[in-house]
Amino acid sequence: MVVESAIIELQIDSATNLKERRSVLRSAIQLLRNTKKLSVAEVGDDALVNYGEIGIASVGKSALEVAQTIDAALETIDRTPEICVVGVTREVTILK
Repeated sequence: MVVESAIIELQIDSATNLKERRSVLRSAIQLLRNTKKLSVAEVGDDALVNYGEIGIASVGKSALEVAQTIDAALETIDRTPEICVVGVTREVTILK
């Protein structure tokens, strides 16, 4: 079993307050949940208006399978107009 996780650091320039920031992040999280086979959650500091982090994880039989799922999720987030991806940290764990 292979587990890959990623922390996606996001810049949200359109947000002028925490409510708008949260709305943008919730939309992105819901989009990933509806279209990709992975776990998604908002992580990190929630006090910054123009910055957010989303954590995603995928589990599968092969490293290629989970990497493709994470790559597809990153492409989806990258195409979201309100969000700019400023960093990604990925980690792979192989369990026997």
